[in-house]
Amino acid sequence: MDRVGVNTLKNCMQRVFEDGPKRDRRLWIGDLRLEALADYYTFGQTDLVRRCLCLFAAADRNERGMLPGFVYENPAFFPGNWFLTDYSLMYVCALCDYEEYSGDGGTFLRLLPTARAILTSLVCCRDGDGMVTSPEEDIFIDWCEGLEKKIALQGVFLYTLGIYRRALSRRALPEEFSGIAEDVRAAVRKKVGEDFVAVHSVHEAVWLTLGGIAGKTEAKALLGRTLRDPQAKKPCTPYMWHYTLEALILADEKQAARDVLDRIWGGMLRQGGDTFFEAFVPGDPDFSPYGDRKVNSMCHAWSCTATYFLRKYSFFSEKPPIFG
Repeated sequence: MDRVGVNTLKNCMQRVFEDGPKRDRRLWIGDLRLEALADYYTFGQTDLVRRCLCLFAAADRNERGMLPGFVYENPAFFPGNWFLTDYSLMYVCALCDYEEYSGDGGTFLRLLPTARAILTSLVCCRDGDGMVTSPEEDIFIDWCEGLEKKIALQGVFLYTLGIYRRALSRRALPEEFSGIAEDVRAAVRKKVGEDFVAVHSVHEAVWLTLGGIAGKTEAKALLGRTLRDPQAKKPCTPYMWHYTLEALILADEKQAARDVLDRIWGGMLRQGGDTFFEAFVPGDPDFSPYGDRKVNSMCHAWSCTATYFLRKYSFFSEKPPIFG
């Protein structure tokens, strides 16, 4: 599993961190964030991470203050026209991760205004309930049909805000957005109810956990309920399964995390994969977000993070050596 994860990452590391070697080979923020996490534990190519972060920072934000979800780098720099709110937040996460793993404070400070502007735009654009807002079509979360995304977006925002504020603290920079997290958490708790009866997807359970809206005991129950419930919507991509694993680890559900790693990434191995796929639904090998599995990428960047979990967390297995 580790070798296949590394092979997936390697095949997507070119002039930029591509989403995959098939189709148009774009640099997407969501893929970049997960590729970079895997890179820190394998190849250590932080210069490539920095280059990708700078490419996104060079793109104009839209009227809502969001970055384009993707850019083309070759043959010339060209920003995309899909401004995904959760991907813009993942840019903030990727920048803060980079600062933590590389120690490159200079780049972090140069790109900090871009991250701050994204968060400021969302803080200044909340609804009457106090939750951050975005057009539904500009929220990704996962390729899951019929998924309600508003609650999940609140979790993505709070997760990002926590990572951002910890990065400021590491650099001894003044605190920002004080009190915002508490306000948004309170608004979400009111919306979903104290027992989370309004939560009907793994996606919402995961982001309620990662955003600190559900405490550890609540998260254990919520994640367990939605993962077991045959009616609850489940992730369709290793991208969302990555965050599911992260939430399970945060909730101290180590056995459940091992089960997910085996069911999803192990499931792709059992189908004969020597790289990991763009989309994977156990029991439905023909699933495709495009209506035809032949269009699916069978080597996709956001699927490489099995190697990240195996190398970072000792309870999965004996950690392989870091390259270099």
